[in-house]
Amino acid sequence: MNILVIDPKCPIPYDNHSIDSSGLGGTESTIVKVVNKLAEKHSVVVTQHLRTNSISPNEKLHYTFPGNESNYMKAPDIIIFIQKSQYVRQLVFKYPKARKILWLHNFIED
Repeated sequence: MNILVIDPKCPIPYDNHSIDSSGLGGTESTIVKVVNKLAEKHSVVVTQHLRTNSISPNEKLHYTFPGNESNYMKAPDIIIFIQKSQYVRQLVFKYPKARKILWLHNFIED
C-alpha cells in the first residue's frame, strides 16, 4: 500500500535523525514513529512545506517537499493530512481514488 503524509505546517523539516539530533514537538515525533512503523510493510512518503531536499532513510520511507511524491510512488492509496492542508482540494482531484484522512492533533472548540 502507498501512503502519503502531508505536513503543511511543521516549523522545520524533520526526519528520522531529528529525534536524536534536534528534538521535536510531540506531533512531529509521533509522525516520525508512526511512519517508520508503517514503512515496515508499506511505501510511505512524507511531504513537508519547508523541506527543500529529499531524504530516504530506507527504500520504503521518504521525506520530501510538496509535489515531489510522484518520484517515490505512482499514486497513494491513502493520504493523511496533518491538520488542515492547503493541498486538500488539489490532491483530491489529482488522486481521486485515494482514501483521505485528517490527522487533527489539536482540539478545536465550536
